[in-house]
Amino acid sequence: MSNAAERRVSFVLAVLTLTVSACAGSNLSDPGTSDPAVQVALARDVYQAGDTVVAMIRNVGGVTLEYSYAFCQSVLQRQHQGGDWSTVSPPPVGCALNLAFLRPNNSVPLTFRLPSNLPAGIYRPALPQPAALGENASTALTVTTPAFSVNAVTLQ
Repeated sequence: MSNAAERRVSFVLAVLTLTVSACAGSNLSDPGTSDPAVQVALARDVYQAGDTVVAMIRNVGGVTLEYSYAFCQSVLQRQHQGGDWSTVSPPPVGCALNLAFLRPNNSVPLTFRLPSNLPAGIYRPALPQPAALGENASTALTVTTPAFSVNAVTLQ
């Protein structure tokens, strides 16, 4: 990547980080040790079907983490009455499992588009827990964003 492209990416990430930290709640996920730990935040808590959602994932631990590039194994979950969650949008088939790295105190965005026919309800993305550099990631551990509402849109 050229220096100009790296500067643009850094600038966009910095702006998104500032925007998200000013707007949203967060969810601290820690699989039981002091590292790795990530903080996940959303810019809003209400969306419409078809909207683009950007979640910021921040490494709040003390070690570099590795994860699948663009969190390609992320799924969308819906909350049901009683509090149970189910997957409504499975991970993409054939996504590249290239690894990316997240240094301590750095953030990366997870961007996804909600399906245009998504019914109203409470949703959240779930993604595999990033692992400490050099450790095998467990597919059983997941990180979730704070829940958000999807409102139905009525066209007149």
